[in-house]
Amino acid sequence: MMLEKIITLLKTGQPNNIELAYQLRSAAQISLWPLERGIKDLLYLAKTQPVIDFDDLYLGQLCHILPEVIALSVYNPNLKELPKELSFMPNLRILELGNLPIQRLPDTLNDLKHLKSLSIKNTSIAVLPAGLSQLKHLTSLILLDNPHLTQLPDFLADLPNLKTLRISKNLVGTVPKGNFEVFVL
Repeated sequence: MMLEKIITLLKTGQPNNIELAYQLRSAAQISLWPLERGIKDLLYLAKTQPVIDFDDLYLGQLCHILPEVIALSVYNPNLKELPKELSFMPNLRILELGNLPIQRLPDTLNDLKHLKSLSIKNTSIAVLPAGLSQLKHLTSLILLDNPHLTQLPDFLADLPNLKTLRISKNLVGTVPKGNFEVFVL
């Protein structure tokens, strides 16, 4: 029944990502993570994700009212720092940060215990905080176009589920030995 609902949603071609995410989340008793990630990638590439206009709300306020969010992309050249309220999104699995003038990640990022994918692109971050070592479910880490980030921390080798690390060329010589694939872009 549930897979039929998902197939119907995919066939309609409508930008109903919220309903699709709900159906996928309802199927938590079976592992649909690869399917879920693949669908999200397709929706992202097709630009069919719903656009929600929250211009009057700060990102921190959104974190309070949307605790069931599993994927969050933050691209805002005016955002000076990430809110500590990110920790109020306990179900977050995918976090994409890009084109942000932020210089550091909030300490509360390590509270995102279920985070599987973290992408940090084009920021002013110089150091990855030690708290990231608490993200035991992290499978993918993308660190691209962060000119101030010149050294990768050794704790990356200790992340038990890290499978892929995507980095810029300037970080090649600083990759710790680990059980993950490194892609230089």
